[in-house]
Amino acid sequence: MAFVAAMMAALTFQAPAAAQRVQPRRVNAPYFPGAPAWSRSAIFWFGQNQQGLPSRNYPDVRVGYSNTALHVRVTVVDYALWYSPSPSAATDLTQYDAVAIYLDTGRDRSAAPQADDYWFLSAYRWDSGGNNPAYQRRARGAGAGWDTSWAGAWTDATNGDWNCDPGPNSNACGIDNGWTAFFNIPFSSVGLSAPPPTGTVIGFGVALYDRDDQPPAGAVAPQMWPETFNADSPATWGELRFGEPSHRPVPAIARGATMIRAASPADNTVEDAWMGGGGLCNGGQFGGSTVNHGAAVDLYFGTEVRPVHFPCFNKSFLRFQLSALPPGKVIVSASLTLHLWGSADPTRAQRSWVHLFTVSDPWDEMTIHWNNAPLAQENVSAIYVYTYSQASIVWPGDPYAWDATQAVAEAYARGQPLSVALYGSDTAEHSSKYLTSSEAENWNAAGRPRLDVVWGDAIQFPARAFAPRVVRP
Repeated sequence: MAFVAAMMAALTFQAPAAAQRVQPRRVNAPYFPGAPAWSRSAIFWFGQNQQGLPSRNYPDVRVGYSNTALHVRVTVVDYALWYSPSPSAATDLTQYDAVAIYLDTGRDRSAAPQADDYWFLSAYRWDSGGNNPAYQRRARGAGAGWDTSWAGAWTDATNGDWNCDPGPNSNACGIDNGWTAFFNIPFSSVGLSAPPPTGTVIGFGVALYDRDDQPPAGAVAPQMWPETFNADSPATWGELRFGEPSHRPVPAIARGATMIRAASPADNTVEDAWMGGGGLCNGGQFGGSTVNHGAAVDLYFGTEVRPVHFPCFNKSFLRFQLSALPPGKVIVSASLTLHLWGSADPTRAQRSWVHLFTVSDPWDEMTIHWNNAPLAQENVSAIYVYTYSQASIVWPGDPYAWDATQAVAEAYARGQPLSVALYGSDTAEHSSKYLTSSEAENWNAAGRPRLDVVWGDAIQFPARAFAPRVVRP
């Protein structure tokens, strides 16, 4: 018996802390039993919103899946729309406005395209029609390159926004607004008999192509997600996870709780900034893309699906110092609370599905703006935020709390501040929501963003050991 007890003591172990390694950028895609509900889809962004010729374009990418297909919607803010009037099979559609989706269904992250790698390209066209083969391209990995003769079935559609005639394929009007591409990629076309089980992760990438002037001149350098993306190397792609964000904390016993909130407008324990057009859709056609709002007493988020409404798009970034948390602990739970005090046109606005994203790249509160803000690392939780509930403001406003457990646990394990972003996947107009920032006056200190963290000690699990029974004569 002493021998068995000693073996069990020797095999007692403590659950390890979260792994500290650089992960690819990831999007967690929700399941829809029927047609995708884009207002509740996953969303991420890349690119820039820059006027002039040549311009830089900004896309929002919404993602979800159903029983039969992966669904992707790409909204592109583009001020000069160009398409091929009559493409042939030999036309290079990447020299026009187009977007391509890349999938590595085996997630083997190979150095060259394999048979489990695919891409699908949808090119913008004037007629806004769906599923026109002349404006589609597809390919499957062939070991050393791509097999563009592969004929897997899929469907697409596009539409566009512009201000005045003649519209696309002309810069005479001065400015267009942008366009949208829809992808429906059947699982059966990429070697899957059904939707992957919840939690399955595949490789994923997006390439945005652009033309801003009369062919054959005017093609603009493409923009990619993630920024490391190389079309011919799946190892450089990001990730798509099937299912809502999910985090399993390390088993632990709660020992204490810490609340982190700015003590005054000058306290940099919490830093935050919003970017975009604000509650009044300011910034003109270009949405204030290079304006910093780090000193503002408010935060905003909201988005839509029509590029013409880009001046009403908003997102917010926040950073919390975690030095108040004791060292060597496990994050049991964490929540981020913001207070809503207003919203755009409450008589017509709808609720907003607002995502909390982790942010792994640095940013500065007083210089961050739409065009230099980091990309999201991962969407880790989401909640509905409704229009403001009172006829007149009752301070500090309506509290809304996001589950920030995964975000805090990852930042704490790295010994870094918590850096997050908030952005919605709204589709309707009048979606902007107004909240209080950490620069709020002292009379409204209760309305400043607050992070509540419960921490504790990891549970020790005794491992079972089996000793052979010895029968003595």
